[in-house]
Amino acid sequence: RSFSADALESSKRMKSAYYGNNTSHWDEVREIILVTPNVSQILEIPNMNLPKIIDSSITVENSFQSSDGKDIGEDFMTFGKAADGLESVWQSLTCCAEAELRVGSKRTTEQSSIDFTNSVLEEIEEEEKKLQTKARLKKISNKAEAPPTRAKLEPISVSFDVSNPLSIMVPISSMQLVARLTHSKTHRVYTNIESLDIASSDDDEKRTKKWKFTGSEKFFEVADFSRISPATDSNENIWLSGSANEVDPYFLVSKGQMAMEPRSTNRISLELCPLAMGDLEIVGARCKIFNEIWVFHKFKVKG
Repeated sequence: RSFSADALESSKRMKSAYYGNNTSHWDEVREIILVTPNVSQILEIPNMNLPKIIDSSITVENSFQSSDGKDIGEDFMTFGKAADGLESVWQSLTCCAEAELRVGSKRTTEQSSIDFTNSVLEEIEEEEKKLQTKARLKKISNKAEAPPTRAKLEPISVSFDVSNPLSIMVPISSMQLVARLTHSKTHRVYTNIESLDIASSDDDEKRTKKWKFTGSEKFFEVADFSRISPATDSNENIWLSGSANEVDPYFLVSKGQMAMEPRSTNRISLELCPLAMGDLEIVGARCKIFNEIWVFHKFKVKG
C-alpha cells in the first residue's frame, strides 16, 4: 500500500506492452480521468495468470442451455439426452422445409403429386448447391463473421477452466465478466473495461442490489467499475458511475467466489444479462485475489 502510485504506473506499462499500438481504450481512459470529477484509477494487474484462465476452454451460450445438463427432478419423464443437435442436420432440415414451401407456393391444381415431389427434390438440390458455394466463399474470405444475435434480458453464460499454479490455496472473490455495450439508438457506451472508480454519493444502494432473470439460477449485480458515457446531446463530457441512481445499467453481471486448492483446476461459469439493445462485446474477466488485488484477463478466442 505504501507504493500504490508506483504499482499503478507499473501496471500501466504492463498493459502498454500487452496492447501495443491498440491505444483506443487508453485514449478513452485518459479522457475520462481529465473530464470526470471524483474519478480514481484502481490498481489492476493484467495477464497475471493467477488464476490462469484457459482460453481454449471458453464456451458461450445462453443460461438456459448451460443448465440443460442439470437434474430436472424425478417428476419429469425424459427420453434420450437433451442437446442442440448437429448444425449440419438443422441446415438440411431448413433447406428441405424452405424448398417445399417455395415449390408449394407455385403449385397448381393440375400438378400431380409425383411432379410436385420431383420439383421439391430439384429445389432442394439447387439450395444445397447455393449453400456449398456460400460455404466455400466464406472459407476463403477474410471478412470477420457477424456476432450472434442475443435477446435483451436473456442471460449469457461464459464458461471456462481456471487453474491455480501455486502450491498454496488462493481465495478468489468478485469474479465477473468485463464487457462493453454501445446502445443502438443513443450510441452511449456502458462499460466496465479498465478499473476506473467514479465516486457518487447516492450509489451505495444500487451497488449492493441484486436482480434475478428467467432462465438463470444466479443473482445479477452492477459490475464493478461500470460507467456510462455522456449523452450525445449533452454539453458536458462527464461520465457517470454505472451504479448512480440516475443511470439505468445496460447490462448486469453475476459475481463468483471460490477458494482454489493448490495446483487445482476448476470449471466455472460467469453470466451477463444485457438490459439494452446494442452491440455487446465481452472482452474478458476480472477478479480479486486474497481479497486485496484486482487482476484482469483478456480473452483470446480463435476464429
